[in-house]
Amino acid sequence: MSKDELHISLSPPRLSALRDVSRMVEAFGAAHRLDESRIYMINLALDELVTNSVNYGFDGVAEPRIEITLWSSGRLLILTITDNGRRFDPTERARPDLSSPLEDRSPGGLGLHLVRTFADRVTYQYTEGENRLTLEHNHAPVERPEEADRSMEAEVAEERHAGVLVLSPVGRLDSANVSAFEASVMKRIGGGERRLVVDFSRLDFISSSGLRVLLLAAKAVKAGSGTLVACSMKPHIEEVFRVSGFDRIIPVKATRAAALESCA
Repeated sequence: MSKDELHISLSPPRLSALRDVSRMVEAFGAAHRLDESRIYMINLALDELVTNSVNYGFDGVAEPRIEITLWSSGRLLILTITDNGRRFDPTERARPDLSSPLEDRSPGGLGLHLVRTFADRVTYQYTEGENRLTLEHNHAPVERPEEADRSMEAEVAEERHAGVLVLSPVGRLDSANVSAFEASVMKRIGGGERRLVVDFSRLDFISSSGLRVLLLAAKAVKAGSGTLVACSMKPHIEEVFRVSGFDRIIPVKATRAAALESCA
């Protein structure tokens, strides 16, 4: 393996391995001066695609495996994912309906939609019993400052301001840890909370699993004639909201103060 290539083998594939995969991608990105948003898109694609394969792709496969290769060459970044699961072509999936109102919105298909939208080119092949998906990203090297280690765990800080509950997820909301966030949010709503602000200022990563929880929460709050507002998103997370159409169904404010005011 060359210094410009990262190869990861998951055999057998487990969702718990995604955190280690993410760390390796971040280290590779730092070494190759990749923009933070580009690293996010690669890790998002891996979270979505590995989760899909693990949950749905390996029924009846005696020795499942996933091979991941990330290669940087000049201004091109190429991610290839190969698995020996059942045949599945993500490029043939219909795009989700992003125009429907909150009550009719389904989280299905969001993950693959994000993967395909953020990549500049997507190709699929099925050869010798293996799925092979290649995502190409154009990129330009950037200067990156030293960064503190990011949390891979799911924490949720809670505060209350004038009757409004503020939930602040910390670190990552991904397939491996989102269940704790879902339990926390839905418990509060089930207990009668009707005015909620979700502060994203300390969140570094969200996948479609996290979006699904927000959709469930927004529906539950609205059914109780309440309000759920999001705020303080980092640019790459705000872009995920925009691409998934969530900015049309969940109000997004630039600051916590603005979000609290809208819930007053």
